[in-house]
Amino acid sequence: MDISSRHVGFIGAGNMAKAIGKGIIQAGLLDASHVHASAPSQTNLKDWASWGAVTTTDNCEILELCDVVFLAVKPHLLERSLEQLSGRMSAEQKDNIRTGKKFFVSVIAGLKLDRVTEVLEKQLDVSPAYVIRTMPSTPCMVGEGICAYCVPSNKREIPEYSEVVERIYAAVGRCKKMDEMHIDAVGGAFGSGTAF
Repeated sequence: MDISSRHVGFIGAGNMAKAIGKGIIQAGLLDASHVHASAPSQTNLKDWASWGAVTTTDNCEILELCDVVFLAVKPHLLERSLEQLSGRMSAEQKDNIRTGKKFFVSVIAGLKLDRVTEVLEKQLDVSPAYVIRTMPSTPCMVGEGICAYCVPSNKREIPEYSEVVERIYAAVGRCKKMDEMHIDAVGGAFGSGTAF
């Protein structure tokens, strides 16, 4: 599958988001101009800009410009990062979420898929939203990671989206789909296992 026409955005531009974004660019999956990152300040965005990625401090720009949106914020910041976006989104943007033309990838440690989806739908005032939960390991930062992911159990799986996630994570390691009940265990094993 060719994903080169897609625009991939990150709400949250910290270390794990950087690893994934840089991996996408270095692997040649996307031109750097198709990779977008948002953060509250320029601190984390400097590296992104040096790779040629599009940077912003406005999360609404990510929703407007990208069809794959990574939620890469700390768990306690999810609601805050999406606040007030609903009123700024056009009807077309909301329709793109409802109809599945735009989907979300959660990189938020410890938050179950249902919770991320609930917050997203509430804050953006749109339903349904399609979210894939991922649990990448720290070695993704050096291109040797393992990523487990799961799709919503209460919605029809969209195989194309799973394939996009697998292609993206292949740029920073290996990727495996599994049931959500196993995701946290995999994250614990591969996240801390590298220390031993």
